[in-house]
Amino acid sequence: MVGDFSMWPISQCFRWTRTQHFEHDRLREKRAKHHARRGHPQHYPQRRAHSCIRAGRGSGRYGLDHGGLEYLGGGAGLSFSWNYHRAILGEKKSIMSAVANVFLIGAAKAGTTALAEMLAQHPQIAGMPIKEPGHFCTDLRPDVFSKAYKRLIQWNEADYFAEAELKERHIGFVEERSHYHRLCQQAQAEKPEATHILDASTAYLYSAPAVKELAHYNNKAKIIVLLRDPIDRAWSHYTMALKYGMESESPLSAFKREAALEQAQWGRDECYLELGNYAQQLKRWKEKFGEKHLLVVFHEDLKNTPQKVLNCITEFLDLPTFVATKAKATNEGSVPKYPKMNALGMRVVAPIREKLPKEMISAMKKVLQAKAPDLDEDVARWLKQHYNEEMAELATLLNLNLTHWK
Repeated sequence: MVGDFSMWPISQCFRWTRTQHFEHDRLREKRAKHHARRGHPQHYPQRRAHSCIRAGRGSGRYGLDHGGLEYLGGGAGLSFSWNYHRAILGEKKSIMSAVANVFLIGAAKAGTTALAEMLAQHPQIAGMPIKEPGHFCTDLRPDVFSKAYKRLIQWNEADYFAEAELKERHIGFVEERSHYHRLCQQAQAEKPEATHILDASTAYLYSAPAVKELAHYNNKAKIIVLLRDPIDRAWSHYTMALKYGMESESPLSAFKREAALEQAQWGRDECYLELGNYAQQLKRWKEKFGEKHLLVVFHEDLKNTPQKVLNCITEFLDLPTFVATKAKATNEGSVPKYPKMNALGMRVVAPIREKLPKEMISAMKKVLQAKAPDLDEDVARWLKQHYNEEMAELATLLNLNLTHWK
């Protein structure tokens, strides 16, 4: 009996702590009944002895940040049916339904920002306030990041979540599960009709622990992978590093420097080459989630036939098709006109970038930066040789002809 949580009367398992989560009087009445029962412990004296977890505000990894529900069930290994809970409460979509279930996991510099923006235009898909929360990358934490990367991302989890309403930002590394749940809740609150909540963290494809952590969180999640020719991806990444003052060496020197490392580390190294090792990364996800829960699409197709890619994704998610407006060009390739001045500007602007008007940022970019140059032929040959085996392995894994890549 103790091991089968789904068989317990709902009043013995949950208590509601905030009425504002309910929109209907009928639900408020049922809530009152739960409180009334809770006020008479003689109804279930043995169950209360097993109380072990309270998922209220500030309860860390297992908590609901807004304290909507307190979990009064007994020890480890218990399971319960959310469908049972919803049926009892008569609520079609409870606050507990705010769970991320669509993950756009990479690759970095492959167009994920544009794709996430287009997907969020679907009436049933809600994007999070942080496009890339990176919550399931337990190996990527700010304490191991370089000073330059910390300065670039300007991330302080406690300060960000201290705000009453979470502001939009591109990246953050959210460690607390209660904080991650709050991102889901705000996404759901801003689009109540959404049935899918999107997490578009590109670090998940790279991070080895992420696949296991994410599967533990939601093993029914749908995983979307957006791939780009790894040679083009590496070049785009290099020019981005130049733009943000993170790189000063020539491309070949920078690539060879990384190739000499035993393992490039996100946040410490640029990972120009590492992030293009798609075959070994995809294997982990395919093994864990299977082909039915994994969809691979390509940057080139998104660029040339975006609607076709969107139709493919909505079919994968069992959602009706829709027409999205083309996403604004973001993260466009550019390089500094005056490297030293650009580096100084980045140091000054980085700490206050989130507070500056977008128009001012755009004006500064026009003054300090120029369009990125085309890929150098010598660099392309070196990268092609580096990725030869990797691309052959990827073609076999996906059962696709990838000869259109360089």
